[in-house]
Amino acid sequence: MFRKLGDKWGIANSLANLGEVACNQEDYATAASLFEESLATFQEIGAKRGIADSLLGLATAIRKQGNYQKAGLLLQQSLSIWTELGNRRRIIECLEALAEVAACQDRPLLVAQLLGAATGLREVARLPLEQADQVEQERVITSMRADVGELQWSSAWEKGLLMTLEEAAALAIDATS
Repeated sequence: MFRKLGDKWGIANSLANLGEVACNQEDYATAASLFEESLATFQEIGAKRGIADSLLGLATAIRKQGNYQKAGLLLQQSLSIWTELGNRRRIIECLEALAEVAACQDRPLLVAQLLGAATGLREVARLPLEQADQVEQERVITSMRADVGELQWSSAWEKGLLMTLEEAAALAIDATS
């Protein structure tokens, strides 16, 4: 589909794409600025998917800069929108991102539940985790598991594995408030 110059959706989408590039280059301040501009434009035109995506990207950039509380709030907003829209892939991505925030806040049992839920939901939906994300997730799991011990970790992980999408989203929103 072709979009004309000056098209706000196209501009907002391009800004979000540039934000992704900046994140990949580990230029998180630039990424945050681009995502904020993208978010404002998507909000102006009422594009929910764009809003949710921009919130998710902005949360990543903010988290990488060490502001875990703000990142968590942005992720909750994104998760709420994705839940409303019924986008399983993005809901799972929000759960995983919220688990990363919980890890940074030293909340290992919440990490176990959220990652257990995300893992179970990925299996059901046949949405495998990308290799680079898998490596990072294993690093987080190893660190968090060591903090609480195998028995507590496994119990929380199993509890997460058994959650429905709705239960996992509710846990993520309630626990990170």
